[in-house]
Amino acid sequence: MRILVPLILVGGLCLAACEEEIVDDGVPDWDARTSGVLVAGAAGGTLDLPVGTPLGGYTARDRSLGDESGPDTRDSDYRTDFIPSAGWQTRIPADVLYLENGEDAAAIVRFDLIYSFDGLTEALGEELSRRFDRDMTDSVFTLASHSHSSYGPFTKSTVLFFGGDFFRQEIFDRLVNQLADLAEQAFVARTEAAIGLGIDPNFDPIGEDQVFGDRRSENDHLHGPAGEPTGAGHKDARATLLRVDSVDGDPIAALFAFGIHGTVLGGGNPLVSTDAPGHISTLLQQRHGGPRWIFAQGAAGDVSPRGNHSGFAQLESVAENAVEGLVALYEATEVAAGEVELEPVQRYVRQGRDIRVTRNGAVDLHYMEWDPSWADDPYRPDLQVWDQGCDGFVSPDCAIRSPLDEFWAQHGAVLCGEPDIDIALFGLDVPLPMYASCLDVDKGYSLFRIAFRGYIDSRDDYPLPLPESRTAMLGALGIGSVPVTVLGEGGTQDEHVVFAFAPGEATTLWTQFLRHRARAEKGAERTVVLAYAMDHEGYLLTADDWLSAGYEPAIVWWGPLQGEYLLEQLLDVVELAHTPVVEDPAWPDFPTSTWYPDWVTPIVEPDPSPDAGTPLEALPDYLFVRDDVRPAQVQPNPTVERIQGIARFTFQGSDPATGLVSVELQREDETDGWVPVTTPRGDAVSDALPDILVTYTPDPLQGTDEEPDPVRTHLYHAEWQAVQTWGGLQDVSALPLGRYRLVASGGSRDPEDTAYPFDSLPWAQHSEPFEVTPAALDLDVSLDGTVATLRLAYSAAPRGYRLLHQTSGPNSPTPLVSGPGGIQVLVASESGDVSEEFVEVTGVDDETGTTVVVDLVSLAPESGSSWSFTVDDGHGNTATATGVLP
Repeated sequence: MRILVPLILVGGLCLAACEEEIVDDGVPDWDARTSGVLVAGAAGGTLDLPVGTPLGGYTARDRSLGDESGPDTRDSDYRTDFIPSAGWQTRIPADVLYLENGEDAAAIVRFDLIYSFDGLTEALGEELSRRFDRDMTDSVFTLASHSHSSYGPFTKSTVLFFGGDFFRQEIFDRLVNQLADLAEQAFVARTEAAIGLGIDPNFDPIGEDQVFGDRRSENDHLHGPAGEPTGAGHKDARATLLRVDSVDGDPIAALFAFGIHGTVLGGGNPLVSTDAPGHISTLLQQRHGGPRWIFAQGAAGDVSPRGNHSGFAQLESVAENAVEGLVALYEATEVAAGEVELEPVQRYVRQGRDIRVTRNGAVDLHYMEWDPSWADDPYRPDLQVWDQGCDGFVSPDCAIRSPLDEFWAQHGAVLCGEPDIDIALFGLDVPLPMYASCLDVDKGYSLFRIAFRGYIDSRDDYPLPLPESRTAMLGALGIGSVPVTVLGEGGTQDEHVVFAFAPGEATTLWTQFLRHRARAEKGAERTVVLAYAMDHEGYLLTADDWLSAGYEPAIVWWGPLQGEYLLEQLLDVVELAHTPVVEDPAWPDFPTSTWYPDWVTPIVEPDPSPDAGTPLEALPDYLFVRDDVRPAQVQPNPTVERIQGIARFTFQGSDPATGLVSVELQREDETDGWVPVTTPRGDAVSDALPDILVTYTPDPLQGTDEEPDPVRTHLYHAEWQAVQTWGGLQDVSALPLGRYRLVASGGSRDPEDTAYPFDSLPWAQHSEPFEVTPAALDLDVSLDGTVATLRLAYSAAPRGYRLLHQTSGPNSPTPLVSGPGGIQVLVASESGDVSEEFVEVTGVDDETGTTVVVDLVSLAPESGSSWSFTVDDGHGNTATATGVLP
């Protein structure tokens, strides 16, 4: 007892002292993150949205303010002020990867659209919560491929109306439902899984640029996150790949990422297309099969697609250049099964004039506080962007002067940094390269009123600050532990990986700084940046990069600090996904949504189209086709040559509002009759792929004052070039000969149904059969002594649109691609008495042909004798020419 009393006394004193030292910082006691067995599922398909829906990506397509003329004078029930789309080169793919560990779940939803939209992300979370019977409201991560030839009017972001036309509720609803259907398929397909991350740091090396290359020279003077010089051509050359297999080794998904803009086809293109990003994933899917190949964007904001040629052939060329390295990365990536931690995090952050950039406490970059007097008496900045003594903004050592008083717009500004724009009446009147072209958002109201009258008719329809500029949605997904394989480093190591979902066009330096700072400041050693995700805040640039001017700063609402502010906010979200506890990302007072006006847009009632599928007797007076070359008749030509030939088929179809028509290629089989032509993966060759182009013509093109919305005839024109290269370009001349046909099908509106989404009645029509015949060859013979030099090429395809060869253009003569037995040359005398067949001859290729040399010495030719040369490329494509021995 004598000992116990002092112990109790001391213990009591210690307890009291300890209680006094405990400080309540208000941080909740978060639950520990738990692990569980990983299950995963994936699904993919294509979106079915009406042709006529405007394409997103280019303001030039706006009929009030742009300079693109469009395919013709057509109207569309789905447009407000943009040029309607007029067909499709491909359908638009979408994919879902679903991950779950028993406690938490994540649905990664990827689509080949121009950008993401936080309203879409939220709507998918709500819909999947209903379908999955679990809370998915903070567990959906949307990713866009940034195709500039995909559907535009699904966002309520006011500024982006000039990128893809005014919001359409019907398009938005269709999009949500179709993406949710894919997510449900992935959910149903889930199975116990193994996972791994692969990284190729030098996937497309700087200077080689076979897939993508730097397009932004204005920032060549800037340094990277470790202080290293960048210089001309600097880009983020890496590719990452998340590999997901079943525990039995069956492939589930490969989510791969690098940066590449979807801008090959340009603003003048009226056809829906996946552009470059989608062609890469499609080629992987169809040629290599295996997992669901899912493309995600990386640092694409300041890089452009490369490849060879232009147009549709360039899209295929980029894909050919990319797939070998991606397959190698996939095969090298090790996976492991078992329990994983999974932490999905979403957070809205506020934006406005009060944003700050601190660089982990090293700086305090901010704008001046708004003074209401500036509304009537515009502020006059000091024009001092950099600290005193700095040698201009081209020096990497320049420190930004704060506060940044040059950006004085109350509610933001856009179009800054563009040297060719002069909008003095609507600008900030700051005569510096990075500010001279800024369009004050307040003054931009009149432009929106011109373009979108009927929806924006008064200041009440143009709330300031614009809703999309008030907040930004950020996301991160932590997965641990994951085996990480880095090519060139040897072996793998288990790491906690965080995927950072960036809400906009992540540029190279922004991406590299985010990865660097996540490691240095947050302890997140392995951060994978996925861009064009969740929301869209324009180009994401560091402050120094924005101040370097150029095109990219034009699409930013809150000036030079917005991009880096969002970077620092995303760092905090990355940290939440990396900690060992499960925090509430909205704590303590982050917003939980973005408010948008409740725009009411009409639902389109389709024409009944009773004649859909009825054969046309003659071509209409006007028919839109991709190159203005009108077909000679409704049906394909009776014979179509390999490579040069194009089968063309015109048919009546259904109103686009009932869904896209389908066009499939079939071949006559001696045993099974007409069967689909398929890719190596087994999918039908159809309008979903780049093989078959479909253009659309409404008749009449537009209404009149008396009848603004007439009942139309809906005409479609399908083209198929006789090429099949899904197995590789070595098959360009090896398409099986025989009889083929094109089969069109769809659904016309049931006239008895007058309520959306409208029931449909199926229809189908096939073209007349046509015979695929051997390709035409050009052959020129020259003789020097007994040596014959043969100049060979597949004849040019004047209207060809497919990639035939990496060095020769789609409309140029093409080098020969020989069959397994090589090129065969039969040489015969004029009389036919003397002949010899040269087999397995090897040719030498250049850009437009192949040169073959054979020696006739064994034939003992006489001077002045005439000889015929018949060449077979090994696939049955032949040509004959004669030569006279000198």
